[in-house]
Amino acid sequence: MNKLIIFPLLIVVIIATAVIVTYRKNSEQTINCRGEVSIKRGTDRLNMVVAQQLNAGDGTVSLSGVLYRGDDIAGYLSKTVSFTYDKDGDLYRLKSAHIINSPQMTLPADTERAWLPTFFIDEGTPHTLEIKPYGNHSWLIYSHTVPIFICEKNL
Repeated sequence: MNKLIIFPLLIVVIIATAVIVTYRKNSEQTINCRGEVSIKRGTDRLNMVVAQQLNAGDGTVSLSGVLYRGDDIAGYLSKTVSFTYDKDGDLYRLKSAHIINSPQMTLPADTERAWLPTFFIDEGTPHTLEIKPYGNHSWLIYSHTVPIFICEKNL
């Protein structure tokens, strides 16, 4: 009688362990977060909200923001980039695949090129980021050795 109870219980424990390990492994590879960044050059300032999702070699990043020249609005930024990536530790090598400008996007091309890396402008362009966990629900996004912003998990 003990064997009849122990064997099914053992199977349940093994299956539960496999499910938990698989879930944790997959959840660690997925980054789904949002952050805010402000870039200042003289009296000009670009304020952006960045939302990104990375999962199993594919990702998207959406930029939405306002460019100010002094106190005046010079244009609006609104675009989404889908990309593929390879991961080596905390280093992510991205390659843009599709770039979609929203109808709200009003920045001229030359202004956009002055403020953004070509990854966000030209399809097929590589870009490297370092993404390090920062607490339980956020990541610190680096470009080379410079921290850019904290990206908080979308809960």
